[in-house]
Amino acid sequence: TMSIPVSEPDGDVLEFSLHTNASFLSIPPREPTIDFTPESLHVGRYFINITVREVTTFNHLKDHVNFTMTIKSSRVFYVDDEIGATNADFHTLHEALSRVENGDTIILYPGTYYGSYTISKAVNIIGTDRDAVILDLEGSETGIDITASDVVIRDLTVFNASNGILMEDVDSCQISDLYIHDIESLGIGILGGNNNVLDGIDLNFTHTYSEAGPLPEGVNITGSIAVMVQRISIS
Repeated sequence: TMSIPVSEPDGDVLEFSLHTNASFLSIPPREPTIDFTPESLHVGRYFINITVREVTTFNHLKDHVNFTMTIKSSRVFYVDDEIGATNADFHTLHEALSRVENGDTIILYPGTYYGSYTISKAVNIIGTDRDAVILDLEGSETGIDITASDVVIRDLTVFNASNGILMEDVDSCQISDLYIHDIESLGIGILGGNNNVLDGIDLNFTHTYSEAGPLPEGVNITGSIAVMVQRISIS
C-alpha cells in the first residue's frame, strides 16, 4: 500500500485522480492510497501523477505530485566461467543475458568472460571481485553497448576494445567500481539521457599512450541531463 501524505486545514472534502502509464494501478477518489501487489508481468518503469482537488463548485486545483516507480524482478542468476561448476546457472555472460528479464540480477564469479555485449534490458550485472571478474572485449568496436534504461554494472574489470562502454538516450543507469584499461578510443561515452551515474571508475591508458595515433578519451558526456560523476581516476 502506498499512502499519499495530504492535509486539508479547512476540512474540505478532497478528490484524488491518478494519471500513469501503469494500467494496473488505481486510486480511490476519496482516499489517498494506492493498493496493489506487483507481479512479474509488471516489471518496468512507470510515471505517476496524482492530482488533489477540492470538491467545490469550481473544482479548485489544490496540488499534485509526480514521481517514477520502478518494479524489478527478484530473480538472481549466477555465472561462472568454469565448466562443471555446480554453483552457477550459466557459464557465459552471453547465456545469462539471453535469459534475463527486466529487473533481474546477474552475479559474475571470478573468471574471464569473452566477447562484446549489448545490454537491452534493465538488468543488474555485478561482479564478486572487481579485479578478478574480467570482461575481455576481444578487440571489438564497442565492448558494452547499453541500450536500456535502469541498467547497473558494478565491480568488474573491462578491457580490450576500441570503445569500452557506450550509452545513448538511456536514463537512470549506474556504472560503478570498474577498472577499464587497454581501450583505444573512448573509455565511457554517454550521449543524451537523464540521471545516469558514473562512480568509482579507474581508467588506465598507459599501454595505449605508448602507441602512435590520437590519445584516447576517458569519459565523454554529450547532451545529457543530471549526470552524477564522482571518483573518476584517469592515468
